[in-house]
Amino acid sequence: MNSSLTRWLLCLAAAGSLRAAAITFSVPFNLGPGETAFGLSLPQFDPASHPTTPNLIQVTVTLEASFGGGLTFFNDTLTPLSASGTLTGARVLATPITSGILAPGPVNLLISGSASVPAEGEASLSPLSSGSAASSSTAAGVLDLFKGTGSVSYDVDFTALYPPKVTTTPSSVTCIVCNDRVTGTLKVTYSASSPPPTGSVLLAFGAGAIGPVSVALNWRTGVESNLIGFLLERQVAGGDWGRITPTLIPALGGGRPNAYGLADTLPVPTQEVRYRLLGVDLEGRPAVLGETALAVAPTLEAALVGANLTLNLTGQPGGKVAIETALDVAAGPWLPLATVPLDTAGKGSHLLSVTGDEPARFYRLIAVE
Repeated sequence: MNSSLTRWLLCLAAAGSLRAAAITFSVPFNLGPGETAFGLSLPQFDPASHPTTPNLIQVTVTLEASFGGGLTFFNDTLTPLSASGTLTGARVLATPITSGILAPGPVNLLISGSASVPAEGEASLSPLSSGSAASSSTAAGVLDLFKGTGSVSYDVDFTALYPPKVTTTPSSVTCIVCNDRVTGTLKVTYSASSPPPTGSVLLAFGAGAIGPVSVALNWRTGVESNLIGFLLERQVAGGDWGRITPTLIPALGGGRPNAYGLADTLPVPTQEVRYRLLGVDLEGRPAVLGETALAVAPTLEAALVGANLTLNLTGQPGGKVAIETALDVAAGPWLPLATVPLDTAGKGSHLLSVTGDEPARFYRLIAVE
């Protein structure tokens, strides 16, 4: 009894691998109530200064501020008191000088503290308050305003209750703030990525077993530019990646989708195989375009017991295997016979009745997704 094994392609993937980076610039400030840091400037994103990640994909502007106050409580009564005080009127605001660029929200600061104040005495403490606000965008029009070799500028203002009196409890205790300056930073973070190193779009990448140690690899690309070819790597059973293409597979180029294929022979039969596709640009730099896993190919063993033939199947645990049969391997026709579910160990079986007058019959297996 002969058997034939086949496995169709699977695992379409349209993923690319691009390098990404976050480039942050910051400017510090130190202001008192009513003071302004008009014209506080941050650099624009210059693609020429970041050749490995020249594509700006997001801008985030962050305002951070810290407010410290020396709270002093004054108790004019003859009884010691436990007092608390709160200053809620502190606010830091960054206003863009150029219309259209990002404006982080205002940072509202609150100073509060409590102390035990002796009779006809005073008590001091130094509470701190900090906060931040951020705004980000991926809109092309906004990104364009942040790109170039110049700068973007902001007017940073600090307002607070002045004179800095604090609401106190109990009301018989008074409190003042003896230091009401704010310090902080204005930051811009540019999230940028590398250009597609091949200028191509990977539409599909698949691997399928066509034998116990034979694999068919196929991929399809969209528009290709800045691309000279492809390389393929294999990983067996979670080991190291190894190159399986001794020479470059030339790119076909052009403005239409292109299809490619390659046959690979595994060193040993295995249930854990991964492949990744690399594109090589005009400067000879490879970059990973996509990755795909190879599902376990079903295998077949036959056992003849009396007038019955048992087909024993091995494949993906929990999967299914379709059995097709034909009297002629080349001409077919291949007809569906059965679909066999596999158990958690990847095992299954199908029982056939054998007649002595039937000519040689062939079977092939197809893993069912």
